[in-house]
Formats: sequence, structure tokens, C-alpha cells
Amino acid sequence: MEWTDDRLDEMMATGDPWADKIFEDQDPAVVGPLINKLYRRDFSGVPPVLIKRMEEFRAAYRLDLLDKWTPADHRRMRQAERAYLSHSIPAAACLLLSAVPQGYCAPRLSRVLTYTGLLEEATLRRLLGVLQMVLDVIFVGGFEEDGQAVRTGVHLRFMHAAIRRLLKDQVEKGRLQWDEAKDGALISREDMLGTLMGFSLLVTDGLPRLGFDLDKRIDEDIWFLWRNFGRTLGIPDRFLPTSDSDARVFYEAYMRRHFKPASENPDGVKLAAANLKATAGLLKQYLPFPLNRGNLPYKLSQTVMVHLIGPDLSRKLDVDKPPMLLNLSINTMQHVIGLVYDAVTQGTDRRSGFRRFVRRRARSMNQRLFENLIQTDLGGRPMWEIPSSLADLQKLVDREDMEPITADEPPPPQS
Repeated sequence: MEWTDDRLDEMMATGDPWADKIFEDQDPAVVGPLINKLYRRDFSGVPPVLIKRMEEFRAAYRLDLLDKWTPADHRRMRQAERAYLSHSIPAAACLLLSAVPQGYCAPRLSRVLTYTGLLEEATLRRLLGVLQMVLDVIFVGGFEEDGQAVRTGVHLRFMHAAIRRLLKDQVEKGRLQWDEAKDGALISREDMLGTLMGFSLLVTDGLPRLGFDLDKRIDEDIWFLWRNFGRTLGIPDRFLPTSDSDARVFYEAYMRRHFKPASENPDGVKLAAANLKATAGLLKQYLPFPLNRGNLPYKLSQTVMVHLIGPDLSRKLDVDKPPMLLNLSINTMQHVIGLVYDAVTQGTDRRSGFRRFVRRRARSMNQRLFENLIQTDLGGRPMWEIPSSLADLQKLVDREDMEPITADEPPPPQS
């Protein structure tokens, strides 16, 4: 697939027309307070007309998505889910210290995040919310009927649509500088696909830099998994890379078009600094003494970040070069982990039973640690469940003594 500027401009000009219809006639003063509720998947207090529209939208798209996947597709996605779960802790490092900061290199993304306040306060809570979303996508069976990945993707469309409604109002009032003729749509298809690279390509690229070399087939399966998650976000097939190598070509074009130097991206620099500080705070809770003392967790986070994204992108975020000793330590750690990992996974057939046992234990341990990390810092699993029926949604509304759901025009035909 060719990722020409004309093709990418078409993606940049379009958001999510069908999801946007849910909120287009709503007062921005009502939509604004709903964004944090939608982030927590808290439907209490949401106007009944919006609840009904979201449920109808979710049901229509769920059926449409399930029809696209064959049994062979599901087998391939389950393989990717297991591989991702087996490496979920180093993958979390790639997400927090590579994928997230690389997103901040694009002013069109950092500007929106800063304006909406989605990462301005409680940065760690927000970042761990991203990890929770990833866990929902990679949890085995997430793409089955009523699976968590499908429900999460459709729910993110609700969030993006609500944010677009709020920001468009701010643009009209002159409070946010955004020229659709030049800048394209807010939270465009190009932006969504660029962000999707962080959960897929930047993880499979980052794991070898931490000592975990994955088989090329696993790289392709992981991209296939996230490609299908892109479908749940409403990105048409014609705009989704067909392979891991095709995704790489797209991402290079996205970086060329949108990544800017620090002097042109003050919001990105600010968000990258907050991200480093939050990650260091998290790391401090898990590092043993004396690695958790003083400024060392921050320096370690900084070193791993520069190691993963490289010096050029680090300069775009105004992140200092790490101390030479720490950089040497990270490189040594990479080689040691690589040797152990290869010994366990690439041994002779005689030890295949042992390797299978280790892989199962690693997958189980990684998943427990990953869930623990989220639950410890978020005070339990966030409200990521979407009620599975209109009746469940009605119960949430009834708790707030609101009017019952009334008849409303159904959403337009889906495409």
C-alpha cells in the first residue's frame, strides 16, 4: 500500500462521522462533564437519549465486526494475545516510555491532550488507564462475541466523538486555534492510526531493545491483532496497513508529516516531562533498595526512554541525554536478558517441555503483575465494563432517579 500525502490528507480530513452524530445536537456544556465519566465508563448521570444512541450504535457495529472475522482470524488473534501477555511487563515499559512520548512529538496530538486536560492532572492515573485499555485488547478472547476488545474499541469512539464535539465548540468560540482546512479533523483517522502504532509497532520494535527478540511471525500476528482493533475504532480497511512492514512505512510517513522540534511543540515537551515524572513515581514503588532512592527512578526512566526512542526523538521532547553509566547499565541488561530469553525459548527439542512450562509461567506472572500494577495505583480495576444490554443501562439511569429512556430516532445506517 502506498502512503502518499494525498492518501494521508484524506485520512487527516476525516474523524468518525457516524459516532459524531451521537453528540452533534448536544449542548457542549452537557458534553464537557461527560468526558471524564466516559473515560471511567461511568454511565450514571448520562442523559437517557445519549445512552440509547450509544447502545444502538454499539449493537450495530458489534454485529458488523463479528461478521468480518473467520475462525482462522480468531486463532491468529489468540496467538497474538498470548504472546503479548507473555511479555506484558516489558511491553508496558515500551508503552509508557516509547509509545506515549512519541505521540507527544506531534503537536496536533499534544495540543488536544493539553487543552482537554486529559493528561494535565493525575498523569499516572491516566497513563495506567491506557495500560488498562491495552490489557482489555490483549486479554484472550477479547475479539469474540461481546469480547472486551470489541466493547473497548466502540467505547473509545464514544469518547473521541464527545471530545470532538467539545473542541469544535471551543474552536468556534476562538478559544482553541484549529483550522480544519489546514489541520484536518480533530482526532482524525490518521491520528488514530498513528496512535495505534504505539500499541503494536512500537512495542514489537521496543521489546528487542529490552532483550526480548520476537519471531517475525509473532510481530505480524501482533500487528494483525491491532489492525483488527483499528476496525473497532471505525477506521476503514482501505486505511489500515496490511502487514507489519506496511505499518512501518505508514508510521515513517506520519512522523515525517507531524513530528516537530521542541521549539514548535511546547505542549509535547510539557507532557513528556509529566510522563517521565509519573513513570518514575510508579517505578519507585517496585524497585528494590537502593535503586528506589532519591532521583534514581527518574534517571532510570529517562535512560530507558532515550534507549527506546533514540536521541533524535528525545531532542524533539527536550529530554536530556542520560548519564553514561546508566546508559551502559541498560545496554548490559539488554544483553543479559537476551541471553536468558534465548536459552529458555530457543533450546533443543529435549528441553521443549521445560520451555513450554516457563512460557506458561511467564505469561501468568506477567498478566498478574500487569493487573497488579493497574489495581495498585488506580485503587482497583477502572470502570471499563460497558453494560451489555439496554436494560443494564436503564438500571444505571434509575439509580440517579432520572427519567426512563424514551423513544428516539435511530442512528443513520452504518457504513
